[in-house]
Amino acid sequence: MELTSLLFAALNSELGVIITTTDSAKLRSRLYPVKKADPTFSNLHFVIPAANSTTTLWIVKKPEA
Repeated sequence: MELTSLLFAALNSELGVIITTTDSAKLRSRLYPVKKADPTFSNLHFVIPAANSTTTLWIVKKPEA
């Protein structure tokens, strides 16, 4: 799946998405530049959970103020 598609999937969901990958830190590092390049994604953040930290990345919507 294309990186931008992952971010749009998170935006279009209620809370965000859970991505299963082979390297969560590498995926997060690849997503950061895509996120910073488009202000549409400014309300998303990336979380590597304590459980399954090497294979899971959460893309979560920030709570609205």
